Parts: sequence; C-alpha cells; structure tokens
Amino acid sequence: MTAPATIAIDAGAQGLIGDALCAVPFMRFLCERHKTRAYVHGGFNEAVRPLLGHEHFVFANPSTKVVASYKLDLDAAWHLDEKQGWRWHMSQIYFEHAGVTPPPLPMLYAMHATTSWRLPGIVLTPFSRTNSPDNNKLWPHDRWIAVLRRLIKREASPRAYIVGAEDDDMTPYLGHDDLIPFVGHPLPEVLGLLRDAPIVLGLDNGISHLCHFGGIRNHVEIYADCLPPHLAENPMGVMVRGPMPIDITVEQVLAATQKILPATRGMA
Repeated sequence: MTAPATIAIDAGAQGLIGDALCAVPFMRFLCERHKTRAYVHGGFNEAVRPLLGHEHFVFANPSTKVVASYKLDLDAAWHLDEKQGWRWHMSQIYFEHAGVTPPPLPMLYAMHATTSWRLPGIVLTPFSRTNSPDNNKLWPHDRWIAVLRRLIKREASPRAYIVGAEDDDMTPYLGHDDLIPFVGHPLPEVLGLLRDAPIVLGLDNGISHLCHFGGIRNHVEIYADCLPPHLAENPMGVMVRGPMPIDITVEQVLAATQKILPATRGMA
C-alpha cells in the first residue's frame, strides 16, 4: 500500500506489547477494507512499531482529512469474549466485537526482524507485565534454570538467552556463563533471536505473542488453567497446563520440550 493514509484508528489502551500485537490483524483488516493506510494514534506500544513498517500504518495523529475513524475498545471486546465463554483468541476479539467473522488461527503477519548477530541459543522469556498477586503468570526461576540445565546438558544448545526488559530482575540468572541476559533489545532483534533458537520457553507475555504472530512454532508456553482459555495461547506452540503455574513441574516442561526437540537433543 503506497496510498496516503485516509482512515484513522485510535489504538486506545494498547500500551503492552501483547495487546498491541493482538490488535494488528484487525487494524490491517480495516486498512484492507478501505484500501488505504491508517493513521494510528493513542496508546499503541512504541516498541512494537518498528516491527510493522509503514505498509499499513502511519503512527501519528491524522494530518489530513480522513474518511473514517475507528477506536479499538479492548475492554469491551474482552468482556464480550468473556460473556461468550472465552471462545476467541485475543487477536480475534476485535473482529467478533465488530460483527465480523474472526479469521482462523494462527494469524501470522510480516514483521521486520533483524538477523541475529549472536550465536543461536535456547530462548527463555520468564517475565510478565501482567502477573497478578497470586502469581498467575510466574513460574519459579529455579525451575526454569533446572530446565535449562537439562537441555544444555543434552546438547539442545550450549547457551540460553534470558529475554527481559530493563526493569526485570535478572539476579537468578546471573553468575552462569551459559545463561546470557538479553535485556532491553529492540523487538526486531528479539524476533531474530527467536527465529534462530532451537527452542523457545516462557509463559503468557508479550514475547509469547511475538512467537505467535512471528511464526515461531518451536515454542513451549506455560499456560495455566487460571487464565482464560484460548485468549493468549500460541496456537502453534506446545502448552503446559496446571491449575496454577506453581503446580506445574520441571518434568512437565521437559516433557513438552520432547515434542519439539529431536530425541537425541531433548530429554530422554
């Protein structure tokens, strides 16, 4: 699309990485319906913008007259999905809320990725911005380290990268030469790292959504029963279940890795 932007989309409360990534399919649908680009304004996550380029979106307030304006209402779409019994993934709820048949999963879309300049390694994403006081999105770090130790020992990779933001506490992973913090990098670099990884481990967070939309299939995701079903799963990944994350064992996660890694590189 090279035409000027002629519609406007108020991104509303899309401040988190996962929220923003999940809004993109519907935003692209609006652009394609109008055969134009869109001015995207509001709270759309700034870190996600470099992934998307300029084919569909201009991240600015409208500078010319627009033919149509839209507002993404995350809360309303979320509550509609809850009312319907959590039928839809978060990328589908905007379609359902607008009365449009949601596209099937997975929903892959082209994103800009920087080819990793690092040696490939296991990727772990153990942090979540939306962890609740009862730790609905936290698995103990010592258990993650136990999983990584077993995978490294069995030659899944000689190293693992621990992906996080500047304010994530990397303390549990420090002091290990083969556990490498990957902190504060632009998302195109993160996507490049994910695509080079023999396996990606983590839980429901912004990077798990990046795995979905970026086409990462070798993804093991802890997705406990305390979370709404379907809403934030990677439909191509292997989900590990339990009532709460704390109920999930190291052996369960290792068993999930066996569905991805060859037997000679997994956990026999």
